[in-house]
Amino acid sequence: MAKEIERKFLTRKEKANTYLYNAFSPLNSFEIEQYYIEKTNDTELRIRRKEDLTNSTVKYFKTFKKGHGLIREEIESEISEKDFISMKSKAICGIKKKRIEVNGIEFDFYKNGLVTFEIEFSSVEESKKPIDKELLDIVEKEITGDKEYSNFKMASKEGI
Repeated sequence: MAKEIERKFLTRKEKANTYLYNAFSPLNSFEIEQYYIEKTNDTELRIRRKEDLTNSTVKYFKTFKKGHGLIREEIESEISEKDFISMKSKAICGIKKKRIEVNGIEFDFYKNGLVTFEIEFSSVEESKKPIDKELLDIVEKEITGDKEYSNFKMASKEGI
């Protein structure tokens, strides 16, 4: 299993859009449908349909995650559309979001108006360093490990 070391932040749509507008790097945009097949306090099995809006390609993934908070274990593999459709029929809940990636930062825009961004790190030590000032300026609050802002919780409340 690969370790995922990631911090998650809440921001406002206007602030995120300003940051993205001023980014000096190419943006990658995706439409994501995510469904949860199994969920316990410490594990989740989910599937994802990820459409790349820049070239209209679609990929499907199955992901197993263990833990919550800053450090999680993750196994992800690409699956066929047929497997995705089959597993989707067994889903507990699901969520749709638009993702914009820039400079290794993933901004997620949800239909309820919520906007989050995630930064992935190569080590715990690196994750403890202050984030860039431009990003710090758009942070409303850090929500790393806050289950109220987990995709599963939002999917359970609002769904697709």
